[in-house]
Parts: sequence; C-alpha cells; structure tokens
Amino acid sequence: MVVALLWPDLPAGLRVPVAAYSLLLTAMAYRAGRLGNVAAIGGALFLLSDTLIATGVAEWPQPPRPDLWIMLTYLAAQYLLVQGALRALRARPATPLTSGSAPEAPSAAPTP
Repeated sequence: MVVALLWPDLPAGLRVPVAAYSLLLTAMAYRAGRLGNVAAIGGALFLLSDTLIATGVAEWPQPPRPDLWIMLTYLAAQYLLVQGALRALRARPATPLTSGSAPEAPSAAPTP
C-alpha cells in the first residue's frame, strides 16, 4: 500500500526494486508474526524503518532527525526479531533421539 502511494515520487529506476524489496519485507514481517508477539513487533518496526527510508528517497516530508528514527526503529526491530526467534526456539519441544541414547562417534579406520 505504501509503495503504491510512493510510486509517483520514487525515481523511475528505483520503483521496481523498491516494490520487490517491499514485497519481501512484508512477507518477512508476516512470517515473523508467527513466532509470537515479540517477533511481530520486530517485523512491524523493520517495516517502519524501511518506510522512513523510502519516504526520504521519494522526498516526502520527514520527521526531525530522520536518520535517528531510522536507526532506532531498525535496531529495535533486529533486537526484537532475534528475541522472538530465540523464544520460539526455546518453546519448541525437544526432539528425542531415535535410539534413546547419544549417537556414537564414527570409529577411525585401522591403520596398516
């Protein structure tokens, strides 16, 4: 939706790459939401960070100190995405080994 609004103001050579990147970024944010609320917020902040970049490229009005807001939202997004992924990994049940014991190390071939 944002790309459609920005389209006329984006440089012609960046329109298709920005649209493609936006599609990938939206898919990432959607999938992050499946990891839980923490990762979902991280995905949303990542979208916000890159939206601020895109609006700057399109020369739309920016908040005061846009670089600060871009970096703050980006760093918070990365932190929350990692925390959300780690929480999801910890919440997964452990998969037991099929033999019920630790796997044996491969034996070394005898030397002649």
